Amino acid sequence: MKGNIFFAAILFTLSTGCGSFRKNSAQPLVHVETDNYESLNGRYTTRTDTSRQSKNFNLWPYLTREPMEETLLMKDLSVDLKMISKRRLQITLYDGEARLSQKLIKGKLRKGYFKLRDKTKLNGIPPLFWTLFSEKTRIGKSAKGNLQLENVSARCGMAIFFLASTPDTHVALGFQPIQKH
Repeated sequence: MKGNIFFAAILFTLSTGCGSFRKNSAQPLVHVETDNYESLNGRYTTRTDTSRQSKNFNLWPYLTREPMEETLLMKDLSVDLKMISKRRLQITLYDGEARLSQKLIKGKLRKGYFKLRDKTKLNGIPPLFWTLFSEKTRIGKSAKGNLQLENVSARCGMAIFFLASTPDTHVALGFQPIQKH
């Protein structure tokens, strides 16, 4: 009986992942729903700080979950978002008017946001030794027309029946529109 409860607890932890979004966003939000999901369409700056010396929070790696080349971080880049459907977002990276890369992101509309699929990675062999990395990202539109991105990541794990976790890392960023479609 104890083994079944322990196994169920591990299975529950692995299926839910770690980390959750905060309840209140920093700015008033225009809820993105099935009837207005195209409101996310547009071209946005890629950095929160637009000075050329800044490497601060870049939009592209948060959406693609891939690192950017160091040389691209210093360019004057923009990201074009186009909602293909309620579950697919096409993102295109531009340097001026030159297209550098394009990706199709899957997700779903949830609680006024477009929520990207969760990234969850499990290493090890439960219940002896394992670690779980969980990353969740969602985007929405502020009342001022800015793109709001929220990201939460967390790590948890277990070593010989001792459970441990790190505090969740929360990031909330705003990106200004360059042009609208």
